[in-house]
Amino acid sequence: MTTPQPILGWLDWAADLSPLPDFLLKATALLLVGWFTALMLRGRNPHWRVLLWRCVVASLVLLPVVSWLAPKVSLVVAGPVEKDLPGPSVIAAPSAQVLPPGSAGPLKPLPHPWEGFPPVASGPFFNIPLYLRTQPDPAAAVSPPRIFLGKSVEQANEGPGIRTWVWGIGALLLVLRLFWSHRRVRAFVRGSRPVPIAVVTRVREVARDLGVSDRVETRVSLSLRTPFLTGVFRPVLLLPVEMTEPEFSGDLSAVLAHELSHVRTNDLAWGWIFHLIGIALWPHPLLWRARKVHMTACEEVCDSVAARYIGSSESYSRVLARVAYALHSSAPAACGIAMARVSTVSRRLDALKRLVPVTPLARRKIAGALALASVSLLFVAALDFVRAEPASEQPSPEAAAGSPRPATPPDKSEVSKAAPTLRIRLVDKATQAILPDTTVEMRVNVSGGCNNYIDTPIRTGPVGEATLVSTATNPVAFGFRASVPGYVPLHGMWFREIEPRFARLPGFILLELEKGTRIGGIVKDEAGNPVSGAEVEISIYRQEKDSDPDAVRPNLSGLAETTDSEGRWSCAKLPEPLVGYNLSLSYSHPDYMLERAWNSAGSAEVSRLREGNQVVTLRRGASLSGRVVDDLGRPIEGATARTGQFSGAKESKTDSEGIFVLDHVPGHSTTLLVTADNYAPTVVQVAPTGKGAQFQVELKAGVPLRGRVQDEAGAPIPGAWISLDRSGFETLSDMLDERLETDSDGRFEWVNSPSRTLIYSITKKGFQGMRQLPLAPGEKEHLITLHPPIRVYGRVLDATTLEPIEEFQIIPGTQWRAVDKRVTWQESSGWVKNFRDGAYEFELNQGYVGMALQVKARGYLPAESPIIPRDAPRDFEQNFVLLKGGGPGGQILDLEGKPLAGAAVILCTTEAGGYIRNGLDLSNGSGKPVTTDSEGKFAFVEPAAVFKMVCVHEKGYAVVPPAEFPQGGLIRLQPWGRVEGRVFIGAKPAASEPVVLSFPDGGEREPRCYLDYRTTTDTEGRFAFEYVFPGEASAARQFTLASTGSGMRTANTHTPPVEVRPGETATVQVGGTGRPLIGKLKFSQGFPDAAKVQWALAQGNLFEVSQSRGILSALLNTKPKEPPRQRKGFQAKAEPDGSFRFEDIPEGTYNLIFTVLDPTSPDQMMGKAMGTLRTEITVPPMEGGRSDEPLDLGSLVVTPTKK
Repeated sequence: MTTPQPILGWLDWAADLSPLPDFLLKATALLLVGWFTALMLRGRNPHWRVLLWRCVVASLVLLPVVSWLAPKVSLVVAGPVEKDLPGPSVIAAPSAQVLPPGSAGPLKPLPHPWEGFPPVASGPFFNIPLYLRTQPDPAAAVSPPRIFLGKSVEQANEGPGIRTWVWGIGALLLVLRLFWSHRRVRAFVRGSRPVPIAVVTRVREVARDLGVSDRVETRVSLSLRTPFLTGVFRPVLLLPVEMTEPEFSGDLSAVLAHELSHVRTNDLAWGWIFHLIGIALWPHPLLWRARKVHMTACEEVCDSVAARYIGSSESYSRVLARVAYALHSSAPAACGIAMARVSTVSRRLDALKRLVPVTPLARRKIAGALALASVSLLFVAALDFVRAEPASEQPSPEAAAGSPRPATPPDKSEVSKAAPTLRIRLVDKATQAILPDTTVEMRVNVSGGCNNYIDTPIRTGPVGEATLVSTATNPVAFGFRASVPGYVPLHGMWFREIEPRFARLPGFILLELEKGTRIGGIVKDEAGNPVSGAEVEISIYRQEKDSDPDAVRPNLSGLAETTDSEGRWSCAKLPEPLVGYNLSLSYSHPDYMLERAWNSAGSAEVSRLREGNQVVTLRRGASLSGRVVDDLGRPIEGATARTGQFSGAKESKTDSEGIFVLDHVPGHSTTLLVTADNYAPTVVQVAPTGKGAQFQVELKAGVPLRGRVQDEAGAPIPGAWISLDRSGFETLSDMLDERLETDSDGRFEWVNSPSRTLIYSITKKGFQGMRQLPLAPGEKEHLITLHPPIRVYGRVLDATTLEPIEEFQIIPGTQWRAVDKRVTWQESSGWVKNFRDGAYEFELNQGYVGMALQVKARGYLPAESPIIPRDAPRDFEQNFVLLKGGGPGGQILDLEGKPLAGAAVILCTTEAGGYIRNGLDLSNGSGKPVTTDSEGKFAFVEPAAVFKMVCVHEKGYAVVPPAEFPQGGLIRLQPWGRVEGRVFIGAKPAASEPVVLSFPDGGEREPRCYLDYRTTTDTEGRFAFEYVFPGEASAARQFTLASTGSGMRTANTHTPPVEVRPGETATVQVGGTGRPLIGKLKFSQGFPDAAKVQWALAQGNLFEVSQSRGILSALLNTKPKEPPRQRKGFQAKAEPDGSFRFEDIPEGTYNLIFTVLDPTSPDQMMGKAMGTLRTEITVPPMEGGRSDEPLDLGSLVVTPTKK
């Protein structure tokens, strides 16, 4: 590898600053990555640019420390390596030896960041032998001495040179300039005066609305012409005198929102960090504009916050332009932030005009970005730049280990043509008694696909045996499903692609069926009468401890039962114990709405299911009627209107008048898909409007979407499937199952496609798919080229012996977006493949932006490959060597100090948090739980540097915070807490109402475990949570706002706090105090979109105004007599006529906010607002703390959202 001469020359300039050249080259690498990423993020959400530059400057600060602690990998400054000798890449786990390539068949290219350098070992704490290819026959190199670029070691030790003095003088001048700026700002502050009390009140209101906790002192400056913010620890906002005048009061909120946003995001502190780094590295040209670019991104973020706060980008643009126009002089930026500067105002106004999306980043995205930055910092810090020395010849590690066999790709022609055969015998697991005369289903898949299985029933006979012979000679998959009344059903499946020749298919299997646990319940209608003939479908699942798809395991999906004349049902096929399982039940009947219930082991519902007395109420629901017309208002006959996309969806056809009726639909708003021949499909959000009332849906003529799919040679590809991609936020894509197939010429056409651009996926067996492909309809024919799959093969060896690892798994990972380098590992059984004898072959054909491979083997640390882009070479070798080791482990003790078997333990990290439902259910978490053995011991396969360990069992729980893992790994359980209570709506108990229990979230940098508690009240409004983690929590009643194409929008209301203590029962009441609050929403006369308004889509929020921030206290400058209470929050939705009702509102002052959503928004999960209402109301005291008399707010006018 040859280091570029410009970089060497620049480093030579700083050679006197020993040992800085090594640090400067690393800093250059980090800054180059930062600038390259910043260019990719131009025109995108500025939150990303702010996060990027803060990660870069934090990396520069931490670089010296991390460089000293990190293990070293030396990069050699040497002549160029022969370009015609690329070798296969070898990836190893941390601290693993990397195998020298060269003896594994043909050389195939795959870039690796360290390829091309000789082996070196260094580092203060770790000694890592790393062999990387430099020649066809690799040779070990002598560990080279450390050098300083541009000078010899002796010259570097002679003392400081002239360049050291130049750097020192420049740094001193910059420090003096910063000191002068600081003095100037302090003079501005001392010369200012207090602002009027009205401005103080406005500042506190805006700070409260934005969630700014820091107290900001606001003063008037006679010298400044632009708002100026200064002070890291005690922020001071200086306003020009004209902004405190009454004439400016209309624009003051926008200015304050902008400046306080800087305080909320700590922009002042980060500005100082940029200044100090800039002084220390002032000769570095890549740092000269970094601070300005970072501040520009911060300004764009604050501009968007201010624009959203006042509700209009245009209005805020006028305010910003007005501030800039009045600008004659500027404050020193080194010690603060000025709202407007001539050099940046035009760019910011342009960003506001272009409506660049400026939504706050989700925590998981921030966590992913920080993880990626940490990995980048560790990688750069581990590099050590040295000069190459001549290498001496010595035998390769392969020769020393006995030259393991090459990883020759398996020959697909060797796949056996014989039909798979399997003999099974069914016995009782407890008694080993034969189960005769039962039916086993043989399952054969010939063509692939989830829905292409052929099921053939086969009787076992009197000895409980059956022989299964595949009906196809070379099927894609072959297996069985065994279901015996009273026993837990089992199934097994083997796949041709995972195991060539079905090598792991045994000739005989003894199926030991376990007696099932019985659950049951009663189905009633709203009047309490039993409902007979209702279908009850039960699905039970959990997170498996391994991803082996070839294992025989319980088949717990699609268990169906029917209620009898008394509405009773029962099922005796569930496993025991139910800890770790999640139960999903659906209740359906033609005359009622579908009812779904998700019950976790340990919940009160599961206890009632075990007792057979769980009561489920089926509701008749509402009737939804509408009329479908074309763009001229003419009725469309034969159009289809459908709600939902899964089981329980309702569908109806329009008559000659274009009218349809959907019965037994939910009373809340729901997404409706309307389709008709010769028209483009559309989705609208609607709500039942009462008997006989109708709404109107307009269909427009579609626009043709045409395309041609071809291979790399330009030949057409027939039989390719084109479907809507459901990875975005497009409700139409979620609900419409539109699939197009290419003809013999590779062409496809959707005659009546919507007029807007949609996202599609294209798949064809034998080719790489394409995902997230935007296609716009029109006359233009899209030309799409599919590429062959990427075939990866290689060896998996023991790092110490270089012997093949007998059994291992390959887990693929997907990169969803090019700008996001995170990899999501697909650990479900449909993705993971198992291999033997140290050789594998894996085909990548999913068509994601990039993919990676992870290797796992029992007793070894996992290893990962770099991201493989979808345009990578189609055929190459990728070898892995694995180090022996594992993750943390220990022993679980019960409350009495005895070893506990069967406890579930999960490992929560900052990258993969845990998820626990109702205390015992771990089925939905991102990490796989492990179970303690008979001695209470457990061990994790994967290591983790920072983790939180959580253990759950019916007897108790344990939470081990980060850095507090006990010596010896002994963990003792603590007793559970318990919560019980009642839910009231007014004076009446609320029956069959969902209840949730919430816990505060931890810090963003801490390993988190999300606790999800939910249940349903009984007929008397009672509820209970049995296995509750002690701590501060809050209970709430949950209700559904709307059903959308991709899920449900729910809201929690009435959230009283609960303190849960170990071994105790906490009692709480939800609702039942206060009084109802009613009113009616309306738009002002002349609202142009009045015909589109659906008031049922309006969501209301009522927040208590904190005493310490009340307006009266601010005006009088008084302190509250009592400490501020926890802010109460209440939710409600509007009725179809615009009326609304909040239940059980205690006395106090509240902020009332209503948001009316647009029913035609493409994204019905998030929604787009048509208008908002924001006002303050006061609920007067009531005798006894409650009243049944509603407080009527009258008609409230909604403000339209500016377009």
